[in-house]
Amino acid sequence: MLIVGVLVGSVGKEAELSRRTAAHILAECQGMDGHEFSIVTVADLLAKKFKPDTVINIHYGLLGDGGSVPGLLHLMRIPYTGSDGLASSICRNKILTKHFGRMVGIDFPDHVVAYHGELVFTQEKIMSEIGLPAILKPIDSASSIDVFLARDPPELKRALESMEGHKSIMAEPFLKGREVTVGVLERGGELLALPVIGIKIKNQPYQNFHAKYGEGEMEFVIPAELDDVVSVQVQAMAVKLHRAVGCKGYSRTDMILSPEGRVKVLEINAFPGIGPYSEFPKAAALLGVSYTELISCLLESGKKMYDLQRSAI
Repeated sequence: MLIVGVLVGSVGKEAELSRRTAAHILAECQGMDGHEFSIVTVADLLAKKFKPDTVINIHYGLLGDGGSVPGLLHLMRIPYTGSDGLASSICRNKILTKHFGRMVGIDFPDHVVAYHGELVFTQEKIMSEIGLPAILKPIDSASSIDVFLARDPPELKRALESMEGHKSIMAEPFLKGREVTVGVLERGGELLALPVIGIKIKNQPYQNFHAKYGEGEMEFVIPAELDDVVSVQVQAMAVKLHRAVGCKGYSRTDMILSPEGRVKVLEINAFPGIGPYSEFPKAAALLGVSYTELISCLLESGKKMYDLQRSAI
């Protein structure tokens, strides 16, 4: 029997996602293979109140999926699910993701980067180099938090003002096309590309936090209505990017398909949602992977990574 710690945490909007996912894991998996699942926090681990045999890392936010928490678990010699600190930090930083992806031939949208305090300069640069409409997003944020669509100069100015709290932001052209997402799961030591999921946003012009996590705001078409050739293409791109950035266990890559048939990757998530409203488990289920088997795969991958890291010490 394993004592499995479900590691929760974060701040703001992502904290609620973490707690919701933890409750779902406990409800679905308690007693699985004789394992005992308990919710744990970083504070519990540091205070040595509780040391699990292994951890399911759903501590979201910059500390959690940005690399710090995986690094801490590595130092504490506790096996954990998902990617290590290096891969997590690469995926969290959208510029680094593009750098590694382009080295293996993956196409991304053009972008402009701006840093804190460059408001006026940035507005002019975006309009001249990217044009409008444009999508603005923090470089190191996830869950579609603080993502804005700017269709005209006043909207661009308001978006930049709303993002002044971020140390760096990125602007990309607002691309029209079909949004899809592809999960990758490590199963039995092999990388399994999950069925392509089509994303339809109902009440928002683009994918922001409200559209992504508001109940009924997004429709997932599983599997996506694509021909076989395109499906295989985007699945191969997801696996290629997973390997390029060094992900472990699982990942999810978001892409957009233009009307002309071009595929551009938007981002990769090293810790895709596995909560009650998440699409990753639904796609896995199409291949016969139940929720408990999905969790077992993640635990097995975490143990494998831990053993490899220990052998390298």
